[in-house]
Amino acid sequence: MRYMALVVFACFINNKDTGSRDFQAIDVKANSPEEVALKVERIKNDYTNDRGEKVSWQLVDIFHIGSISKQCKDMEEISGFIAKKNELFGKYSKIKPKKSYLTKMFRNKKTKSMA
Repeated sequence: MRYMALVVFACFINNKDTGSRDFQAIDVKANSPEEVALKVERIKNDYTNDRGEKVSWQLVDIFHIGSISKQCKDMEEISGFIAKKNELFGKYSKIKPKKSYLTKMFRNKKTKSMA
């Protein structure tokens, strides 16, 4: 089954939060939303930049996981969520990376399928 995970990563240089956030929609092949969360939590994007600084993009949040069908029509919404304007960008401006999405997912029960 295919899922789309909507995620946000925070940029750290030499372990200091730069304030930059990367919002991504990631297509994931998995058997369940829990497996999607585990796969996303394993993403590592650490490197040394041209100035010799250690750069790390750390997962801050998985704010939506939705199932997607293999056959999508042109311009068809494949997954979506509704949020208030201050729930996304303002929420992630000064936040530390979280340890696990699974705890939040089971506590909130907000994962929804979009087939």
